[in-house]
Amino acid sequence: MFKLSHNWLTEGMMDAEYKQYLLLAYLRDIHEVFEHRILYPPFAELIQHHRNLLKIKHNLQNIKEYHAELKGIDWQNMKLIYTSQPESESGQTPNKTDMEIIEEIIDFSIPKMEDELEHGKKIFDEIEKKLKYTTVGISPLDKSIGYLFIQNYPDHEFCVYKYEISSIYSEIDNEKVAFKGLKTEYLATYTLNLSKSLTSIKQEII
Repeated sequence: MFKLSHNWLTEGMMDAEYKQYLLLAYLRDIHEVFEHRILYPPFAELIQHHRNLLKIKHNLQNIKEYHAELKGIDWQNMKLIYTSQPESESGQTPNKTDMEIIEEIIDFSIPKMEDELEHGKKIFDEIEKKLKYTTVGISPLDKSIGYLFIQNYPDHEFCVYKYEISSIYSEIDNEKVAFKGLKTEYLATYTLNLSKSLTSIKQEII
């Protein structure tokens, strides 16, 4: 699948048509992946790209009133870097070519991303409605480590994964925010029959 770099907006050639081509190629591949009912990790990545553009658009609007030239983007802190520019003899502010190009790319990109996000959300909701889960045997006190038995109903096969949930901390707008990380490891595939139940599979794994 085509990947869109975190700083795709400013890296490489600063050309609106070229950037639009990159975005459309990325969204085309995202759409194809969604059609196969695969949401992770493309859905989360698309959400992050969309949030980045909204934040940059907001920052651009805030500095429009100042005489400034866009110098770059601090992707780690999601801030625009710009330098003050003196007015010309006519009293006019020099043209901000790079800024105008970035605005054009953003205005083109946000609606396109939102269309694909809506597509992904519908698939997410559809899958969520069809998901059914239950606990096998006694549930442990510590649920951060365990096993997942995944069945594509009505098949009798279960794929078994070991999982581990951990906390991940990140700074957003100078505030520490906690996220949950899920690590999975495929173990084996079992077929249910008269001699092999979910409980016996659980005991065998343990």
